Amino acid sequence: MEKLFYPQRIIVFGVSTDKNNLGKNIVENLIEFGFNGEIIAFGKNEGFIVGRKIITSYNDIPYGIDLAAILTPAPTVPKIIEICGEKG
Repeated sequence: MEKLFYPQRIIVFGVSTDKNNLGKNIVENLIEFGFNGEIIAFGKNEGFIVGRKIITSYNDIPYGIDLAAILTPAPTVPKIIEICGEKG
């Protein structure tokens, strides 16, 4: 439970550069509210938000993810959960 309440590495799935994107908003809020850990933005299209690169390949996800926010269509969720399990 500690990693859930005090994560050091958070990944947000479903991020895009679109101004109304919820994933982008979560990343921005984490920064605005002073989250001190690592924030990883994952999306289907490359780009940058708040100075962070949006990664697009599951291979680029680092090991040791503490918390994942998944904002993607329902059919993609099982694969994302599987990848999160593989990445620890």
